[in-house]
Amino acid sequence: MTLNSLYFGPGPSILPESVREAIKRSLWDDPDLPCSILECSHQFPALKTRLLEVSDHFRRCLNIPEDFEVVFMPGGARLHYGLVACNILQAAPSTAALITGYWSDIAFQEQNRLCHGRVQAFQLLPGDDNVPFDLSSYDFVHGVTNETVSGICIPEDRISHPGLIMDMTSDLGYRLVDWSRYVLVYAGLQKAFGLAGMSVVIIKRNLLSACSSHLPTLQSYASIASSQSLGATPNIAAWWVMGHMLSWIDTQGGVKLLEGRQKQRASRFYDLLSRCSGISFEQNKSWRSTQNIVFQFKDDRLMNSFLIDAEQAGFVGLRNHKSRQGVRLNLYHGVCDEMTNKLYTFLEYQFCKQGVLYV
Repeated sequence: MTLNSLYFGPGPSILPESVREAIKRSLWDDPDLPCSILECSHQFPALKTRLLEVSDHFRRCLNIPEDFEVVFMPGGARLHYGLVACNILQAAPSTAALITGYWSDIAFQEQNRLCHGRVQAFQLLPGDDNVPFDLSSYDFVHGVTNETVSGICIPEDRISHPGLIMDMTSDLGYRLVDWSRYVLVYAGLQKAFGLAGMSVVIIKRNLLSACSSHLPTLQSYASIASSQSLGATPNIAAWWVMGHMLSWIDTQGGVKLLEGRQKQRASRFYDLLSRCSGISFEQNKSWRSTQNIVFQFKDDRLMNSFLIDAEQAGFVGLRNHKSRQGVRLNLYHGVCDEMTNKLYTFLEYQFCKQGVLYV
């Protein structure tokens, strides 16, 4: 067990142990490079070739069709709340924003400001089996597939629109994606693919021509795509670690098998929590995230004592976001079976101690 082996924080997420070891082995001793990966220019032929190979690996791993361009950029998903507006939405007469939680609301505020009030917000509740409003008159629809703060994940078949744009930061790499449903997907890569500081935009090639031509070069999706994301020095370390994570995903059987693993792990925790009289959820079953399990204690005193006991037992990162009370169990790729078993046993013991667990 390593120092951060009981870390369940919201992201950047911890790396699988085998990925850490691979990074250690190759960080300072790479026969193809004149210096370490952290020091080398992206224009050095061997490194440039390797980065492009990782880019191709990313496309294969996620089964991204050829009619999409994959663009890697600095920063996280929140950067694209504004860049999506500047590249695409400002030229569109109207956009619908689906509000499902904290991050989608922030995205709406940013996009509406940049589009001068032409983005219409629609509150989508986690019990709506069908979208209760007509979106057909809008050019684009924007949303967040997985709201980490509230533990809400939109079922993929709930939203259908020919101009669907989604932030998939917390579920890209954890489930299979039906790419035919989207025209643009973006994500920060620190949840499933390694380090913070890099993001990806997966955009229909025919939509690139609609990107604004008045943007600075390094803010234009079309411009960055034309340089294979290498027009300026990228976050080489994050790109390189992503390559190790993609290899790890392959060794696990690919995204399809990892999706099944996520469902099994989450179901086990949800089953336990559903037997606790002192626990409440804001999501119904079909909208619950498999990465971010969020729940509240009905008694704040029990929650506070639970979080204190958790930290004393070595479980770090269980307190939810600063904007919301409650507990969040973040089950990212680096959280191994040993960690989940320890957390499950701890939860079971705590709930029994508090007298809120139905046996």
